[in-house]
Amino acid sequence: MSKINKKLENKHFVFTGFRNKDFEKEIKDNNGYVDSTVTKTTNYLVIKDKTKITEKVKKAEEKGVIIITEEEFKD
Repeated sequence: MSKINKKLENKHFVFTGFRNKDFEKEIKDNNGYVDSTVTKTTNYLVIKDKTKITEKVKKAEEKGVIIITEEEFKD
């Protein structure tokens, strides 16, 4: 039985600007959730480019969601 990554467990992630099946699998394998839109349950918005301000980024900022880059997710 594999060990659950507590950083991902029960957390809700939304991706914008890219899709990464490996990231999505890692989240789901660790009892996390991948959502398509930013909502009040979203914990993290994962973005490709910090200079690009999308509607998802604006919504995440309004809701106090933590915004991280693809590189930060890998860490």
